[in-house]
Parts: sequence; structure tokens; C-alpha cells
Amino acid sequence: HFDINAIVKLPPAQAGERQVTQNAWHSLCDQLRHMPKPTIAEVIGRSGGGGNEFCMNFDMRFGVEGLTYFCQMEVPLGLTPGGTG
Repeated sequence: HFDINAIVKLPPAQAGERQVTQNAWHSLCDQLRHMPKPTIAEVIGRSGGGGNEFCMNFDMRFGVEGLTYFCQMEVPLGLTPGGTG
């Protein structure tokens, strides 16, 4: 887990300073989002963090009522999820 205080200490980025590159994770998520057929995720249990971001790339997500929980820990902290969330 990352210390949020370390983020606060970082200097603000300047426009155009950051180069956007796509790693294997982002490529996999792009493939899911752009498949010609619908994609379906079945979730039983807790889906949080990277697993939840992975689930968000599917066209449909199904869970068991009372057993399935979706959560993204960055959101309550005011951060944008980094793994395509």
C-alpha cells in the first residue's frame, strides 16, 4: 500500500511533462474494452483495488447479492484509480 503523505509532498506536474505510455496491464484492459463480442465478469466475494479495476473493463459485471462487494480504495481518498479505473 502507498503512503498518501508521499503524494502530497510531490511537486505539481507541469503541462506536457508526463509522457503517457501503455504497459501490459493497460493493453490487456484495452483488449477487453474493445472486443467485438460482449464481455461478462462473474464476481463472487470482494472485488477491490486492481481486481475491481479489471472488472470495470468488462461490458457486464454480475455478483451474488449479499456476497459480492465492489470497492475502490482510492475514491474515498479523492484519488483517481490508476489501473484504468
